[in-house]
Amino acid sequence: MRRPVLIVLAGFGVLTAFGVGTGFLLRAAVGRGPTALDERVLHWFVDRRGPGLTDAVRAIQFLGRTEFMFVIVALAGVLLVSSQRRVGLVLVVACVGAETFVDVIKPVVGRRRPPVHLWLEHTGRGAYPSGHALISTVVTMSVVAAIGALTGRRIPAWLWWVAGVVPLAVGLGRLYLGVHWLTDVLGGWLIGGLWIALLVRVVLPTPIPGSSTTESPITGAAGVDGRLTP
Repeated sequence: MRRPVLIVLAGFGVLTAFGVGTGFLLRAAVGRGPTALDERVLHWFVDRRGPGLTDAVRAIQFLGRTEFMFVIVALAGVLLVSSQRRVGLVLVVACVGAETFVDVIKPVVGRRRPPVHLWLEHTGRGAYPSGHALISTVVTMSVVAAIGALTGRRIPAWLWWVAGVVPLAVGLGRLYLGVHWLTDVLGGWLIGGLWIALLVRVVLPTPIPGSSTTESPITGAAGVDGRLTP
């Protein structure tokens, strides 16, 4: 396990630096405020607000909150005490990493949010990257990947669509609620997507096409039902 651990730790460091770096590039280009595209997109969403739509957008935001990650970590705890420890570990590392990205990058970059009078919900901390976009991407993608590892089968295309639609809806909802700029959301999606892609590629066994056997991306060792052979 030493090699995967080192790769994951290195990847975490690289992605943290990437998040900070892209945040400072934005600051170098436009200061702590928005780009022209950010402002146009935000006002496009604000102009389309309606009571029913606002309620729906607020409801789906739960899927990008830290509280939702607690549900996934609880599920991971069950897996950690079962024979599927690797899958449970990936879920825990994915969630802890996502929250750490948000806690580290936001205060370092220090980007301002949109004007308070546009907000439809109270929020805090910096704007970049969007924590909701990042967390929803990591959680939904990691859950789908875990399903594939646990079943040892190819993940249906419709499930990947669901895993893509959820963070898309959550991220666009942040614009609708007036609490983020477009570039904040794009940054959250990108960092979250790269993080879960790294974990899945390095740690989780992947299904071998046409069988229930799995193969380690690192060692190539085969196993059955998500468990690697020694």
